Amino acid sequence: MIEAKGLADLDVPRKDERAVRWAADATSASGVRWSYLRVDENVFDRHAPRLRSVAGLVEVVAEVRRQDYLRSQPEPRRRSREEILAAMAKAREVILPFDIEAEVRRLREDPRA
Repeated sequence: MIEAKGLADLDVPRKDERAVRWAADATSASGVRWSYLRVDENVFDRHAPRLRSVAGLVEVVAEVRRQDYLRSQPEPRRRSREEILAAMAKAREVILPFDIEAEVRRLREDPRA
């Protein structure tokens, strides 16, 4: 089920949640897979000339949402070379105590172990 949405007011997130639940209920009741997708009017208008299929529309909406999410996240903190090398050294301390040769010998001696 695809809903074109012109105005996203404060009730829209609750309506979206209910539509997703409806799709899940319809899937359970019918045995046919239902899903819900809200397409905001501005997204549709911006991308409509290039759309050739419903699948293309779904891909566009997913990409727009992904880009919106990424923009909402803080920039990753830049780390200095020294910080990166220290993190790598710390990781080696955890990983290196594992002796792969000894583990192979142990498994060969007792495969049930």
